[in-house]
Amino acid sequence: SSPQSLSFSLLPLFAMASQTSVSNSRRGRSASVVERLAAAHRHSAVSSPADFVQELEVSAMVLRVEMADRSYREGFTPNYQALFHAEERCYRPEIFEACMAAAEQVWVNGTVHPISSATMQKCRILQRLFKKLAEFLEVADAESSLRVRSLLAAVDQAWAQFEESYILQLMEIESTARQPVETAIALERDLRKLELGGGLVENRKWTRQRLLSGVDSPCSRQRQPSDVQSPCRRQRELSSEMPQLSVACQSTSLPPASTRSESRRSDVSILAASAASSAAGGRRQAALQDLLAQVGLLNTCANIRGKGREDMTLEVVQAAADTFLSGEAAGDTATGAARQLLASRVLQGFVDLRNCLVEMSDRMMHIDPQLSNNAALVERLEAWEEAWELGARFLRPALLESVCGVAAEAAEIQRVVPSFKDMLETHDAELFLVLPRLALLCALGREEALAALAASFLPHHFGTTEQSEGKHSPELSDLAERFERLFWDGTSWEALVKHVIAGPGHGADAATEVFLLHLEGLSMELQRHRPEDWNRCCSVLLECISAAAAV
Repeated sequence: SSPQSLSFSLLPLFAMASQTSVSNSRRGRSASVVERLAAAHRHSAVSSPADFVQELEVSAMVLRVEMADRSYREGFTPNYQALFHAEERCYRPEIFEACMAAAEQVWVNGTVHPISSATMQKCRILQRLFKKLAEFLEVADAESSLRVRSLLAAVDQAWAQFEESYILQLMEIESTARQPVETAIALERDLRKLELGGGLVENRKWTRQRLLSGVDSPCSRQRQPSDVQSPCRRQRELSSEMPQLSVACQSTSLPPASTRSESRRSDVSILAASAASSAAGGRRQAALQDLLAQVGLLNTCANIRGKGREDMTLEVVQAAADTFLSGEAAGDTATGAARQLLASRVLQGFVDLRNCLVEMSDRMMHIDPQLSNNAALVERLEAWEEAWELGARFLRPALLESVCGVAAEAAEIQRVVPSFKDMLETHDAELFLVLPRLALLCALGREEALAALAASFLPHHFGTTEQSEGKHSPELSDLAERFERLFWDGTSWEALVKHVIAGPGHGADAATEVFLLHLEGLSMELQRHRPEDWNRCCSVLLECISAAAAV
């Protein structure tokens, strides 16, 4: 809902008050107002503050309480002006609740903001007046309207003073809270202008100096390993202990990034040109590096669904860019298509985030200062974090070569083994038993480079740990010997692949059956050694197989 929809309408209450004035004497009307206000305080002040402040405002109107000056509202931001009209009292339940809570700190985006002593003093004055009003309403009678009127006038004056001080401070906090997004938008604009052939915008120097110095950045801190708690993660733990910022604006749902394949590929190509090793030392890559650093800070503030990591640096984006551009130059091959898929996944994650920042630039006042409440931004940050982690793991040269090679081999196998093609099309459960077997089979029987995938999950078997000192485990050595003997005995690669897909117990000869049983044991260990990582690897492998098969 928009900010305007949050403000309640007083017109029905005005009409009710007018009807009362026609049907009753002024004295009877005043007594009725006092009784209703007392009842509202007893039943609603705690359980339903909105009902109480409504009755409070109606009572002030019916008793003709002089309204305190509200001209200070002209200095409010448009969001707050939509809630607080200068010519009306507009008692808001949020102000009443803030006064009753008397919280001296507000927790926003992982940062604690103290409420000023002047604001707290006005808060306590208003609290005392509410207490005095409540005590009087407990004993008030029909003759008490003048005293109630006097107390309501004092409450209105104190309310206006507290509201002015509190809202102006919230505006300052919100401005500070939005700084990570504002800086990211400015840096993205700089990079986009450079990519389109223009120069830097006027505020480029200011934003870059502020970013590098850490001044005025609510999320700036020393770069830490990804396993250290981010501020937004800490905020989730303390949310029940500290008050959250009450905002006047609502998070606007941003439209999704363009899904047109031509536009997406063009954006990816432009980003690749900015990030590539060949662009090192240039202004575009320097601007990109600044933007990546700021996005890392933004991620720690807003991304409560992911890890909130800050260390998403240029190196991974550069590896993706180099892989993407080399794939374009190499032409259409199965392994090249798989490489391009992985590289474009990383680059597209950042392109979508940049598009989100562009869309947000026209809606700054609709951005919730509690950045984790902006669903579209959090979604794009989470997707970028996942894409960066994908690149950090799979774009390492040896592993990239192995994953893409296994994918190309699997794409070729599905052309000659119909049952495997059916598994790929339906994602049958058996497929996820076959994939680790194929990864191990490729490690044994094809180019040595293809072993890196299986070795990354079973380093203790492949001799890639310090303890193994380059030696294969007895289990793997035995499996390799059995594999060699099968070929000496005349078993073809195609026949063995069919047996591996079918698995043990499907009519293979004795030697092949023993090999399959040993292979199955290592296959199960591969799946269970790091199950979450293997599941993610399976997802990547299936995408790469699909890309390779399309060539």
